[in-house]
Amino acid sequence: MKTILATLSLTLILTPALAQQKTPPPPGAARPLNLPKITEKKLANGLTVVLAPLPNVPKVSSILTFRSATTASDRNQHPGIAQIVASVANEGTDTRTSKQLKEELRSIGGTLSLGSDADSTTMFASSLAEFSSKLFELMSDVAQHPSFPETEVKLAQENTIQQIRAGRADPNFLVNERFQKAIFGDHPYGFVVPDEKSISALTRADLRAFVTKYYIPNASHLIVVGDINVDKTFAEIEKAFGSWKSGTPPPDENPAVPTRDKRHIYFVNRPGSVQSAIYIGNVSIPRKDKDYFAIRTADTIYGGSFYSRLTRNIRESKGYTYSPFSSSNTRAKTGSFLAGAFVRNEVTGPTLLEIFYELDRMRVLPVEDEELKAAKEYSTGNFSVELASQFGLAGRINTIYTFDLDKNFINDFRPKIEALTAADIQRVAAKYFDTPQPLELPETFDQHEVHRAELAEQNLQTGGYRRGGDARPARIGGHDHFGRAGHPVTVAVLAGGIELDVVVVGVLDGRDAQAPFAGGADEALDQRRLATARSPDDGCDAHGGPTN
Repeated sequence: MKTILATLSLTLILTPALAQQKTPPPPGAARPLNLPKITEKKLANGLTVVLAPLPNVPKVSSILTFRSATTASDRNQHPGIAQIVASVANEGTDTRTSKQLKEELRSIGGTLSLGSDADSTTMFASSLAEFSSKLFELMSDVAQHPSFPETEVKLAQENTIQQIRAGRADPNFLVNERFQKAIFGDHPYGFVVPDEKSISALTRADLRAFVTKYYIPNASHLIVVGDINVDKTFAEIEKAFGSWKSGTPPPDENPAVPTRDKRHIYFVNRPGSVQSAIYIGNVSIPRKDKDYFAIRTADTIYGGSFYSRLTRNIRESKGYTYSPFSSSNTRAKTGSFLAGAFVRNEVTGPTLLEIFYELDRMRVLPVEDEELKAAKEYSTGNFSVELASQFGLAGRINTIYTFDLDKNFINDFRPKIEALTAADIQRVAAKYFDTPQPLELPETFDQHEVHRAELAEQNLQTGGYRRGGDARPARIGGHDHFGRAGHPVTVAVLAGGIELDVVVVGVLDGRDAQAPFAGGADEALDQRRLATARSPDDGCDAHGGPTN
């Protein structure tokens, strides 16, 4: 009894001291990845097979990627066909009805689904490990012999049309669609959604022809991760996929993206909106570019995480919006950088001001050690968590083959992130977040017609400014806009020699909506830049964010 009382007394004494501890303990040392051995093999028909034993659970997870079947494939003749094919392919084959296919999957604890994006169409499938041979049989059947039942095709067409219509009423959709078209132009990455007539016109014959042309083994790769034996699993795959006939890969459609020597501003007029949706960005780099790790980390610091500079400034300090953001979207052929926010109409101008201000700070001042350390830990920590699951590891391996990365990408990820310096971050920020020169005529689009290629431009007077030159006014929305000495106000920021485009969705006929282009905004931005030019301790808080 005395021992119990003594222990209780000691606990009561220590508890307040422990509760008062304000400094969290330091994180432990990074654990080694302990990745499984990855084996690459190839079938006679050209299908690349990648196997990685990960027996953490008695399952097998597979990703089959058709690299030729992108969302823009066959877009001239049948725009949107890749999405319809992907949504209906698992609804039955020539020898299995939709119900039979689902029952067979259920009997092996399996799942199977498809999706398409700008770089590929991907089939995701999993099952209990003991039924892996059956899983591969079902995957092969769906890849080669989808039947596209008429009722399922019609349902997919109707659903897609309804999604497009719903998107036309959504400012998030409108701003993204206009942004992608502004950035990529006629490049396949500029294709977002087709028109309704194109979707309605698709037939079962069109879908079958698409599969024959684009779902071919010599332009595909299969990733398998799970509780597997490499030799046994490869034999199962060879049996299931060996009869798949190879084809001629379609020409790689990769036209040049638009090059600009001027900023472009796009408005999507959406009467009645109480918010402005803002996207600012430009063409960036493909995933395999040597600057990938640095620009990824720069984006994390700028706006790509919840503790980013944009969040601390626009959300925490100013209270303009809940979650401003940025993203570095690196793809197989090229990429884009994007910063954005959804804000009340009356703070559209001030929000743009702070977005540009933080871009400038990234360019001209080195990031602080604390920021860089946090960004590194964020990236490497999330990366390690991804690799702990079967589908997470399969997904990372899949990016290597989809984006033609170095085979050591996964092993090199942590060392390359940890080796980054503040100078590396400032170098890529200066290269991709640079200050622009002239101003381009704004384009205005109505929300109901934004999907059309070109609409009439507003009859506005425009001007620009030169580095080191005198200010020239641009008449926008009834207000004089002045750019002085190469400083943009609410327009765009040069990145890697290509201008950042600005896309704004909202009301364009009210005084609050005109605020971004009102006279005097340039003086405010000049004052923000004066703060940038000072030392980090002069005008910035301890985290590198602005004090006001």
